Amino acid sequence: MRPPHLVLVAIAVGLPGCLYEQPVAPGAAEAVDARLLGAWKCVNPESEKAETLTISERPDRRYRTEFDEGDGAPAVFLAYTVTFASERIVNAQEVVDGESRKWTLARYSLPAPNILRLEAADHDAFEKATTAEQREKVLAAGLKSGQLFGDFCVCIRAAKK
Repeated sequence: MRPPHLVLVAIAVGLPGCLYEQPVAPGAAEAVDARLLGAWKCVNPESEKAETLTISERPDRRYRTEFDEGDGAPAVFLAYTVTFASERIVNAQEVVDGESRKWTLARYSLPAPNILRLEAADHDAFEKATTAEQREKVLAAGLKSGQLFGDFCVCIRAAKK
């Protein structure tokens, strides 16, 4: 599997790997954050070139995110946000050839109106969690410690054509 590049946003978006059969963070999909919609140019520490992230709204309070490296088919994710322990968390599901795959976990922030920061969850923290309840406990502990998420990429809003 190609390393996912979300979302989110995604929020999609991520992320180092898609690991779960179900969403990790519990809760219903929240309203779409309109500030995320559109095209972004993104860089991450492991890539030598910028990628284009396009985030669009779906009718079911979800996002469709596409990470395009410019050299093939984009990585596609369907994602939605939930609030868990006062944190906005993104559940993102990879889509390959129109088929839904496994889920991953991310979060985002907008430190300025045209700057998007995406963080990916440390999936090693969930290694021994085999049930939804166990994953929820790991998520709560990881958020409390501040050690669960790490930088994935930083994006700047792309100029409109």
